[in-house]
Amino acid sequence: MNIILTGLPLFAKRLCDELSSFDKENNYFFYNTYYSRKDRFKFIFKLFFADIIISLNGVSDQSGSMNWVLRFRKKLIFLWQGTDVMLALERYKDNSILTKYINYASHYTDATWLADELSGINISAGLLHFKSIVMSVNPEKFDEINAYSYVPTGKEYFYGLDKLLKAFKKLPDIKLFIYGTDGVGFENIDNVFYKGWMPSADYKKEISNHSIFIRLTEHDGYSMSVLEALGNGSEVIWNHPLENCHYVAGDHDDLLHKMNEIKSLFNKRNLARNHEGEIWVRQHLSPEKILRNFIDRITH
Repeated sequence: MNIILTGLPLFAKRLCDELSSFDKENNYFFYNTYYSRKDRFKFIFKLFFADIIISLNGVSDQSGSMNWVLRFRKKLIFLWQGTDVMLALERYKDNSILTKYINYASHYTDATWLADELSGINISAGLLHFKSIVMSVNPEKFDEINAYSYVPTGKEYFYGLDKLLKAFKKLPDIKLFIYGTDGVGFENIDNVFYKGWMPSADYKKEISNHSIFIRLTEHDGYSMSVLEALGNGSEVIWNHPLENCHYVAGDHDDLLHKMNEIKSLFNKRNLARNHEGEIWVRQHLSPEKILRNFIDRITH
């Protein structure tokens, strides 16, 4: 089969490359139909020979690429991830949602709470995981108790930077490393260090030395950052419930309380990594398991 993946490179191209390496029976192609005019033309041409189109986001507004998919009557799959769900919810509420692609496509998501949100706007999405983790070999213990978070520039409040800063002002003995934003316009705190953007390989090397990962977005999907942190043996604080993560639902005081609990936990086990998290990732998110199941679901 010829299978086309569309969406942003961060997820769609990554998945395309993983599938191409893993599965030699089918052919996989990625096209960035959002920001590349050249790719849009390639996409339309390749549609003649395609069997399945996978969009790594649900589409609830007008799309030239999706119009061509409907025109050629190709099998279409939407993988809903997070922001796309939020947009669909907003459009549903103000009666501006476009349903012609939604009604035509098959739908999947990898987060149970996203499936619930989609069900509330009459979109039935099955649960299908497509994010796999390649485990790294790390030292048995961390060097220190520290924390990190990813906060992109321009979305600091959405990613909870204000809550992080309030909490870590009261945790002066624990360093917090922020990746993505440079923190312009936010208060400078002695134990908070802004690392900015860095290449993926450098980022993964750095986070392997951080013992706690914190993610406090206003809305979220099945976060790859969370899964990577668990695979790294870090303790994870997240405002979505997931096995082997520490759940927080409240404000910065709730985060502060959870940080103190985890600090005590690390001290009790002499800075040893979170082996339960590592084992869970190895058992559930190996490329062999995730990709094999994904291929079986989309091709049958």
